[in-house]
Amino acid sequence: MNDVISAAWQSVKNEWIKHGVNTGAGVTGQFVLPDWFTVLGAVVTLSVSCMIGFKTYKEIQVVRIEEKRARIALAHESKRSSDKV
Repeated sequence: MNDVISAAWQSVKNEWIKHGVNTGAGVTGQFVLPDWFTVLGAVVTLSVSCMIGFKTYKEIQVVRIEEKRARIALAHESKRSSDKV
């Protein structure tokens, strides 16, 4: 759960322009769209925000995997160099 909250916070921090434009479009849609379209507009706005957050979450996971692979490669390299001595 903390990963999701952290990813949401980083998404808003790093992608604030995208979130701002999306929120602006959603608020404008609430005033411009007729009756039931406002619900559709709110769903679309929320969906886009979730997609932006999910993209950030996946990027965080990829970075963690790359860091883990780098640590493993470094451990293998140090083991090889200690075996040669």
